[in-house]
Amino acid sequence: MRKGKKTALELIQKSLQQIETSLDALQQRMTEVPKAASEDEASEWTLAAEQNISLIRHRGLEEIRRAVETMIPMLQDARVGRLAKRLAELYFRAATAEEFLNSLVDDLIEETASERAAVVLLGEQPGEAEVVSIRNFKTRALDAAEHTLSRTLLKKVFASGQSLLLADASADPELWKEKSIHMRLGCALVAPIKVDDTMLGAIYLENNSATAVYTEADRHFLEEIGKIIAVYLEVTHRLDRAIRARDEALQEADSARRFPEIIGRSPKLRKVLQIVEQVADSPATVLIEGESGTGKELIARALHRRSSRASKPLVVLNCAAVPETLVESELFGHEKGAFTGAHERKIGRFELAHGGTIFLDEVGELALPVQAKLLRVLQTQEFERLGGTKTIKVDVRVIAATSRNLKQMVEEGAFLEALYYRLNVIPIQLPPLRERKEDIALLAHFFLNKFLGDAASGVRFDREALLALERYDFPGNIRELENLIQRVALLRSGDVITVDDLPDYIVGKQRRIIDLEKNPFRHYLQSVPESHQDLQRRRAAILRIAQDHIDELENQMIEKYLQMTGGNIAEAARLSGLHRSMFYRKRRAPRNPEASS
Repeated sequence: MRKGKKTALELIQKSLQQIETSLDALQQRMTEVPKAASEDEASEWTLAAEQNISLIRHRGLEEIRRAVETMIPMLQDARVGRLAKRLAELYFRAATAEEFLNSLVDDLIEETASERAAVVLLGEQPGEAEVVSIRNFKTRALDAAEHTLSRTLLKKVFASGQSLLLADASADPELWKEKSIHMRLGCALVAPIKVDDTMLGAIYLENNSATAVYTEADRHFLEEIGKIIAVYLEVTHRLDRAIRARDEALQEADSARRFPEIIGRSPKLRKVLQIVEQVADSPATVLIEGESGTGKELIARALHRRSSRASKPLVVLNCAAVPETLVESELFGHEKGAFTGAHERKIGRFELAHGGTIFLDEVGELALPVQAKLLRVLQTQEFERLGGTKTIKVDVRVIAATSRNLKQMVEEGAFLEALYYRLNVIPIQLPPLRERKEDIALLAHFFLNKFLGDAASGVRFDREALLALERYDFPGNIRELENLIQRVALLRSGDVITVDDLPDYIVGKQRRIIDLEKNPFRHYLQSVPESHQDLQRRRAAILRIAQDHIDELENQMIEKYLQMTGGNIAEAARLSGLHRSMFYRKRRAPRNPEASS
């Protein structure tokens, strides 16, 4: 502050002192008016008094008015600052967002003489909003019957992004049809909660006992509080996302440890593995449904391996690969002479699986008579060999799989309804590979290692080739990808597998993929996502490309400093500013780390 310049408060104090002095002088002069003064003398005294009063009004009071006007913004800032301090304390003390917002609306009610306050956030769907906190002047939460807020006011604020002050609700014809009017809404004040131009929600205040309760100062105050709440919600949202990302990463790493034989990290696959973990040790029958080549037998083996039956046999039968006339014998066995060619007794798969698990792949291919006998086994755990009379009792857990729609087959009369419900105790739906795009690169590297063995250490896919694989739908699923990688591994033109090494039906003759170095994300940014699933797929791909760039930069930097220091890791770490663990980790990194996911 410049020397000699007075503050608004000092100006007010000085003006009040001058007014007080002038009034004292005026009062003294009034006592000096002679009692026997003539009319002219009295008029002269009256005129002098009026001049003094005018001087007080136009000088003293005007000075005070101007000084008060200059103080209003400071008072507003102090008001906002006071509540901001309170919110900062709440941020660290409140255990939940609900507790934080409830305390906020309680403070707003007290600060603005409101009878009710609420925080309303926009919903995920257009036209939806969620009342996340609503309280009244008794500082209690309101039940559903009391949640009626003016939708018209909220819509206006959401649409405009501007605050709205309604002095008298009864005078607004737009509100006459609203329930809030019939509940005696007097006046209201609504301010947006937004970050830049992104609308998050609104703060809603109302008073039902009086009109014109809120002022422009209240509007400004609530707008500033709305900005503070927007920051809180944005930070909370980012924190939640970070926690979710951490939990997903931990879950993914844990899944990789628990299921090293299953390759993939897509959300749909993780959901399947979670079910496997939960039901593995249960004796309940499991029905695995999924397209051909999605890995149904792999899931069945994972269920058996993690059950208490793991030390007992897992017997596998592909029902579609056995002639219809022999399926019953394969399942339940036969006695010598049971049919032409039955020269000796045969033990069936159910007997062989006693104490363990039987996996019936493509169970939908069984004929109806065999289905009926299988139903009896599921109900009683008993059967007779073909051509025999002795009842055999077994303890077997059944896992069935199918690439057909069994429910539709039931409706068509091709599959027994009772058997369907016996098998479908625990359903597991395996997603096709086209719904697991983020797993394609992992599987491709895994199969490359599988077919090349030690020779795979110097072979890799370039980014365009991986993009081409991810764009292809793989109607044959993982089995088709495995066969493709085997062919590519054997017929590749060099150590770097490019789109030229892929078949034309994968690349697409009319749609050859070009990886523009200036914008490697172009493919994922050139169109609007068709669905949430498509958005998630693109997000995963972009993050993967970004990580590849970061890894490449790290590798280049590490290689540069190792060359500079003649391979001295400690010196290279000191010069580069990187931790020496990065140098060791890069040197020890496996050639195909993605394969164990």
